[in-house]
Amino acid sequence: MKTRNDRFELVSFSAWAPATMKARELSLAGVRSVFFAMSAVLAVTLVGTYLAGNAVIDTTKRRLLHEGLEGDVQEAFSTLKDAETGQRGYLLTRRAEYLEPYESAREVIDARLRRLRAAADNGDLPVALVDKFERLTRTKMSELAATIADARRHGLPTTAEFVQSDAGKRTMDAIRATLEEIEAHEKHEREEIDASARGLTNLRTMAFAAAALVNLGFLAWAFRRIRREMARRYVADLEAQRHQDILAVSLASIGDAVIITDTSSRITFVNDVAVELTGWSREAALGQPCAKVFRIVDETTRAVVESPVELVLKTGKIVGQADPAVLIRKDGGEIPIDDSGAPVREADGALRGVVLVFRDFTHHKNAEREQAELKRQLEVANQAKDNFIAVLSHELRTPLTPVLATLSTWESGRALTPELAAEVKMLSRNVRLELRLIDDLLDLTRIARGQLTLHREVVDAHGLLAAVVEIFRADFERRQIRVAVRTAAERSVVEGDPVRLQQVFWNILGNAAKFTPDGGRIEIATSNDNGNLRVAFSDSGCGMSAGTLGGLFHPFEQPERPASRTGGLGIGLTISRNLMHAHSGDIEAASEGPGRGAKFSVWMPALGDDQVPVATAHPVRREAEATRPLSILLVEDHVDSAGVMARILNSLGHSVEVAGTIAAGLAALRGGGFDLVLSDIGLPDGTGLEFIAQARAFCSTPMIAITGYGMENDVAKHRDAGFLRQLTKPIRYDQLEEMIADFVRSTAG
Repeated sequence: MKTRNDRFELVSFSAWAPATMKARELSLAGVRSVFFAMSAVLAVTLVGTYLAGNAVIDTTKRRLLHEGLEGDVQEAFSTLKDAETGQRGYLLTRRAEYLEPYESAREVIDARLRRLRAAADNGDLPVALVDKFERLTRTKMSELAATIADARRHGLPTTAEFVQSDAGKRTMDAIRATLEEIEAHEKHEREEIDASARGLTNLRTMAFAAAALVNLGFLAWAFRRIRREMARRYVADLEAQRHQDILAVSLASIGDAVIITDTSSRITFVNDVAVELTGWSREAALGQPCAKVFRIVDETTRAVVESPVELVLKTGKIVGQADPAVLIRKDGGEIPIDDSGAPVREADGALRGVVLVFRDFTHHKNAEREQAELKRQLEVANQAKDNFIAVLSHELRTPLTPVLATLSTWESGRALTPELAAEVKMLSRNVRLELRLIDDLLDLTRIARGQLTLHREVVDAHGLLAAVVEIFRADFERRQIRVAVRTAAERSVVEGDPVRLQQVFWNILGNAAKFTPDGGRIEIATSNDNGNLRVAFSDSGCGMSAGTLGGLFHPFEQPERPASRTGGLGIGLTISRNLMHAHSGDIEAASEGPGRGAKFSVWMPALGDDQVPVATAHPVRREAEATRPLSILLVEDHVDSAGVMARILNSLGHSVEVAGTIAAGLAALRGGGFDLVLSDIGLPDGTGLEFIAQARAFCSTPMIAITGYGMENDVAKHRDAGFLRQLTKPIRYDQLEEMIADFVRSTAG
């Protein structure tokens, strides 16, 4: 079993009552908490109301203060106007009683200016406005005093000139303007104070209302609680039974099997699905230990598995099945299941029991077995396909061996007429084409298995390209196809498998030749870009549509072609692209449409000058060398192949004995005297692997394998069995000659 958190936990039946019934579950501590919370809310409300009331009183005082300040300013200005009126009356009449308003105004104005100055110092009035008002007012009073004194000394004419100068009027206008500024400021202050007072009043009102609502809510809650408590026993029993019935119906209706136990692991509930799966009736199961009804064993080991119920009771956590388990029914039958257990808890978290949920997993297991069987069949079919390709390769290569060996012998001779030599080259070329198709099939299998291997070396791609063009030269000349090669790449040296790169060039150039009409043109150009070597093949052939380009590199897909042209297997370009990917490069194809030719570009990283060895020794095929005569045992059941190879070996000066079976080969070896054994792998009475294993029991003669099986694992098996090397059919004359020469050199001295 394993602990999981992706299943639900059940609460007790009584805890499933609606919200109105859950209130009765509140403890005394909960009631006290509510009471204290209400008290705190009321206290906060009262404090807030008190503070809001004080703030309203403060704002009212501030408003009265500003109203008084505005009155002081108005009174000072009014008194100043009275003083001016008294001054003008005296100037006109020279009667002293007219100066009474002036004399009384001096004391009033001084008192008002002192109050305004105090307000400015307290921040209730702008200091700048008070300074300006006071300065203008005192200026005006000084002006009045000066005119009165002048009138007393010089008489009316001089005073009239002063009055007519409008200096007094300008001062009064300035005082009026300052008064308006002070009034505007005071109006703004009153508006802000009024807004603040309204807000505080609203806040106080809301606080009163909230306090009232909270009190009403508390009283309502207390009333409902008292009412529920009065009917608690009846309602609790009724609700518990109702929800227990609902839960029982729900659990009985679900598709999974459900068993519920108490904390002693005894069954208190079992639904119909569980009855059906366990084979126990509901009456018989109730009250039984769960382990007696729900018996499970490990599907593989058959060991008894601990019940999820016991695990939940131990850990208090949800648990699920970790390994395949089998339920043992009451009648002894077995059912594969998937199960899980979860705790049943009260509302306060106390463990009340366990709910066990399980389901029949037979269908799932059958599906798993079907998938496994299907996978096995696919693997068998895939292996059979690979074996078929390997056997097909062997069977196709074997009859080609005498043909290619004979043609190689004729080609290496000097006695053929030019016409016959051309025919022999034609035959040899077509045999090699057939061999290329066989190798392509094997390459496709290697790619699918991820067994494509490269034998990397530093090689000049221009040289490989020239060799490929030379292979097709006779066909180009016969069909009058013009071939232009421009090797403009300054960096043409790459690190790669020369055989595989030549195979890629051969495939692309072969396709170009196949789909280019007689008298057409093929251009090959090399260049460097972004550190890569790019080889572009362009032809004037039948071209391709966009649909053909999309599936060009898919195996066994053929492009559109003229009726006069036949295609191959459709795997050459697939193999070529995979080969270029293995060389960290790629192949790109393009065509302007049917009838407008095609262009293939091959690119791969080029080596820099500092990466190319100063002198690279390239293997060169050796000319025929005289070797010491050998005594050779040839074990080959294909009569034609054996005859041709024996004739070739004899022509090289070696003595050859042919055996067609393992038994004949072993008998010949027991006679002794052989320097080398050439053994086929597929023999009538066994394999070459069995032959070498039996031969090694009594002799150590060097052996070379001859086979049509060309996969890498075949080579590895032959090497591991003890063969020095492997010759893959069909075997050419020069290949056999060079192999014998290499063997002689390796054993010399």
